[in-house]
Amino acid sequence: MPTVRVSSVISYYTDKQTHFEVSGSTALEVVQNAVEKYPQLKFHIFDSEGNLRRHINLFVNDVHVKGLDGNETEVGEKDVVRILAAAAGGSSVCHCEKASADEAGSKTEMEIASLPVLVRNDGSF
Repeated sequence: MPTVRVSSVISYYTDKQTHFEVSGSTALEVVQNAVEKYPQLKFHIFDSEGNLRRHINLFVNDVHVKGLDGNETEVGEKDVVRILAAAAGGSSVCHCEKASADEAGSKTEMEIASLPVLVRNDGSF
C-alpha cells in the first residue's frame, strides 16, 4: 500500500503518526482514505465541498502533483504521498524574492524547502 507522510503538526490529527499506509490508486484517493482512517484530518484537508483546501499541497515521491497528473496522479504500492500544508505566520510580511509561486509549483518538496525567503517585520520589501 502507498505510504502517507505528514508533518509533525498534522500528525496531531493522525494519532501522532507521521507516516502510515493506506490503500489508493491516485494521490487524491490515498488522501481520502487517510481521512477515513483519521477522521479528524477531514476539516484540515478538505473544504465543505469536499475539495482539497487551497493551502494543502500533495507530493508523490517528493514531486508536487502539479508537475505530474494533478490530484489524479497514479500511485503504486511503494509510492509515498506527502500531505504538506503551506505555512504562514511569524511576521506581518513574508516576501519571497527569488521564486514565484509558479516556479515553486514545479519544484520538489526538498527544493521548495531550500528556496531563499526574506522576512521583514517592518513592512518594507
